[in-house]
Amino acid sequence: MKQSSTVQSSIEDQVKLPAPVALQVVLQGMKIRFGRSLVTIMGVVLGIAFLMSILTSQLLKSGVSIEQAARLELQRMNNFLKADMGPPTGKAIGVLQAGPLSAMEQRFIRSLVGQQAATFNWCTLEGSNSDDDAKVTLLAGEALNRSELEPLLANSDMVLLLGEDKLPAKTWQERLGGSGLGRIATTQKVDNSELPESLKVTRLSRELRPEELKKLEAEKRTARFRNIWIIIISLLVTVIGISNAMLMSVTERFREIGTMKCLGALSAFVRQIFLFESCLIGAVGGLLGSLVGSLFSILIYAFTYGFGVVMASVTSTIGNLFLYLLLAFTAGVVLSMIAAIYPANVASRMVPADALRSNI
Repeated sequence: MKQSSTVQSSIEDQVKLPAPVALQVVLQGMKIRFGRSLVTIMGVVLGIAFLMSILTSQLLKSGVSIEQAARLELQRMNNFLKADMGPPTGKAIGVLQAGPLSAMEQRFIRSLVGQQAATFNWCTLEGSNSDDDAKVTLLAGEALNRSELEPLLANSDMVLLLGEDKLPAKTWQERLGGSGLGRIATTQKVDNSELPESLKVTRLSRELRPEELKKLEAEKRTARFRNIWIIIISLLVTVIGISNAMLMSVTERFREIGTMKCLGALSAFVRQIFLFESCLIGAVGGLLGSLVGSLFSILIYAFTYGFGVVMASVTSTIGNLFLYLLLAFTAGVVLSMIAAIYPANVASRMVPADALRSNI
């Protein structure tokens, strides 16, 4: 008994290799099996590219719809202005600003600049919150001329009432009536009873009827349900594709696992090797897949709707697009590691003799 205990106490613990060594083994193994690693990465790329193309398509579809609606509304505003007040080319345009300008009103001013309006006599109505001077200057450029109400009315060929604030008190309305001005164009909803009888109002924007609003809400609900269903299906396809690629990558290397364990590798070290490899494959495949999927969708929409509309849509939704890229990349890494957990555990628990007898 004494001799047995002496022999047992002389057995040393197995050496635990650090994580950098596992990473070095992974990189060397991927270099040796470059072809097989490339096939595995392509499986991840295809899965993530499919997911990213679906997400980007949904984002572009929404952005293109908004951009097309905005262009149609801008065209309608210009047509209303030309029909009632004549073309703006070469004319002095007076702008009465009641509060901050909406995005559509800013585009409208830029379109008037593009139609070569001579100058903009700009006046901020009393009692309203105006945009900062820098934004207005950027809109009108060199054609901007800051003015008070009376000089504006006297020196303008047509007058626009813009801004998102409710119209101020009747003092300026009475001043408009006494100026001899016959017509004013506005994007606001104006009660004609509040204006002098001599002043006619041209509405530049059209309000949707209740039945149109109801139809739009129904279409939004249908589109939301469809988008959720498409994203769920794309996630399932992505998970299946990545899982299949990672399972094949792990299970075909059982003999290699048996050799490493015969040489003294611990089960934790074997598991660590496969998790590191799956993380690298997921990172490379997720990055390439997210870029390929997004570019593919952008090109398809560009050829379908035109590069100008799609680029404007991408610019307006660039924040969401970067968020989707990050989510797709993260999905590639996480799904690759999840797919490798089960086969890596099985491989790490294999008896070396059984692993060496494997024919996979």
